[in-house]
Amino acid sequence: MKAHFLLISIILSIITCSCKNKANSASTVTVDETIALSPQKIDLTDVEYSETPQLLSDFVDSIEYIRLSDQPLIPDTRKVRLSEDVQGNLYLDFNEIYKYTPRGKYLKSLFKQGQGPGEIYAKYIPGIYNKAENYVLVKNHNAPYNKYTLEGNFIKTVDAQIDSTNIEVLTYWKNYEIFRYEKDIILQKGEAANLDSAYFCQVKDKTGKIIYRLPNHHFDIKATSPGRGTIVLLGGVIDYGEINRNLFWIRPNYVDTVYSTSDWTDVRPYYIIQRNNRAADYAWSVRMKVGDITREDAEREQLCNVYALKSGLLFNYLFNPKQQGAGFCPANGKSKTISRLFKNDIDSYCPSIDLWQAIAYKTLYQKEDYLYLLIDAFKFFEEGAKSPFPDLTEESNPVLVKLKLK
Repeated sequence: MKAHFLLISIILSIITCSCKNKANSASTVTVDETIALSPQKIDLTDVEYSETPQLLSDFVDSIEYIRLSDQPLIPDTRKVRLSEDVQGNLYLDFNEIYKYTPRGKYLKSLFKQGQGPGEIYAKYIPGIYNKAENYVLVKNHNAPYNKYTLEGNFIKTVDAQIDSTNIEVLTYWKNYEIFRYEKDIILQKGEAANLDSAYFCQVKDKTGKIIYRLPNHHFDIKATSPGRGTIVLLGGVIDYGEINRNLFWIRPNYVDTVYSTSDWTDVRPYYIIQRNNRAADYAWSVRMKVGDITREDAEREQLCNVYALKSGLLFNYLFNPKQQGAGFCPANGKSKTISRLFKNDIDSYCPSIDLWQAIAYKTLYQKEDYLYLLIDAFKFFEEGAKSPFPDLTEESNPVLVKLKLK
């Protein structure tokens, strides 16, 4: 497993756990879909922990439930990532990739397990989907990517290394490839470094030309290695997603800016996150990435993963191991509380949804005006719940839930 994923897992265990679009497309794009001229504020300065659940209706308009085929069986939902192609077919991605119709009928597995040509023997990160070109990159452990069509046909093996430098493809959007360079290194004791590099990520167009680099404006902040022989990796966690079909957002963890773009020729701040101690966040993250942290450091108050929505910011926040949860802050508004659950005040099927866990494991899939997630079938049989399907049982596969965003 890559080192930055390992560091994040260690910390979780410690704490218990652009002005306008181009003129030639302006006629087909609404005002709401264009890049914002000025950033909106997300005020988290007075946020507090509460045992009272948040309300789903703060950012959700309606809910749709999709019944998945009961075979094959789906594992722990915390390990599953979701995706969708241009036809609306669904992909459940874990150590395998299962393809379903838009209504949840199982179609096929996209690749075979094994060590032969075109097979995968140790998939450990989610596939990277290029919907515009109808393919997915699947990473073998310590090996190049295998490239498959979304029908499951093996195309070729793609080298992901230049000399000793790895190329990590983060995602595709509108046929743009968002990636970064990574290199395994062992810092010597007393050596100072900022492992995020001068650029958080870079962007290629379909011809392979690099058209944008997201600068690290805090590259001057360095951390001193404690010299424990810790293997570290360039780059940290980056959150990103699709606000709508013409607007993409991206935010490196512990940075107070969510950036947005419509075509990477104009990248602007979309949300500016306000916090009382935000100035210390990035410096702490630089120390964390070289292994210079203590138990107390890991348990410090911090803003964790986020999802940028058109109506505001969905986020995870940690005060201490016992007070951590998710919240929603409206654009140009103020968030008051976080909690472990969001109360479903939209319909009568599932009384509450654990968005804190979904955000922490990054299992929410964002597309246009929807958030997708899986909910275990037994949740619909708990006290106060109601099954959305007459043939659903507690042993059924998870239910796919589509949250229509405001």
